[in-house]
Amino acid sequence: MKLFYGWIVVGVGIVVSCIGVGTMLSLGVFLQPISEATGWSRTGISTAALLNWLCMGIGSFLWGALSDRFGTRVVVLSGGLLPQRLQPLLAEAGLHEGWTGGIVDRQGIILARRLRPELYVGTLAQKPMVEIARGSRTEGLFDVVSRDGVDVKNSFQRSAVSGWTAAVAVPASVVNAPLHRTALFMAAIGLALTLVSLVLGSMVAFRISRAVQQLGVASAAFASGHAVPLPTSMLTELQDVATAMQVSADRAKRRAARAREALRESGAG
Repeated sequence: MKLFYGWIVVGVGIVVSCIGVGTMLSLGVFLQPISEATGWSRTGISTAALLNWLCMGIGSFLWGALSDRFGTRVVVLSGGLLPQRLQPLLAEAGLHEGWTGGIVDRQGIILARRLRPELYVGTLAQKPMVEIARGSRTEGLFDVVSRDGVDVKNSFQRSAVSGWTAAVAVPASVVNAPLHRTALFMAAIGLALTLVSLVLGSMVAFRISRAVQQLGVASAAFASGHAVPLPTSMLTELQDVATAMQVSADRAKRRAARAREALRESGAG
């Protein structure tokens, strides 16, 4: 039979309660040794213990109200992890120069901040971050202008245990730099290809224009009955036209020769 996990939680709670409460209630056992070791009177030690219990009783109203509003996990963790301890964590996070990070609670109050924490810790975060902290999103991205006046792109993630949200802000210039470099590189390649295309197009157009001029000379020679010069163009179409014109010119010459021969024969008869 599989053991229900809830009983494990109950067992751990019993052990922790026995150790914690047992330690606080064991003052009567250690009162005499403490008094002899420190030289304090038993009255003074007992008075300190009394003040401790009074503070615990009064504080229970506050912790109970906070637990009802924010949840037990948040209250318990806030008692063991003070916001002041979060600053060293941000300093050790390894963020690059110019990047910033921060942690806010479920109400959007800044608990820790990498840059100038003395100015912003304990204050309300910017509106987009406050809406995220009070909302239901657990992770995501958003853009905003930071309080330092820098356009940044933010990435955030919410802790499932404490409900606090950690965010990292990266300057938009850093994020967009690779895109801008790629765009400039592609633009340079496009410009180079355009220039090459223009040069090649000019060369082809020059050759076509020259061949057309030579074809015009051949047409004039054909019309006047002279020998038709073949163009030197490498274009097959133009060569075919010039060849056809030359063949036509040769045929026209032969017909003219036969006509003149026929006229001579008729004149002689």
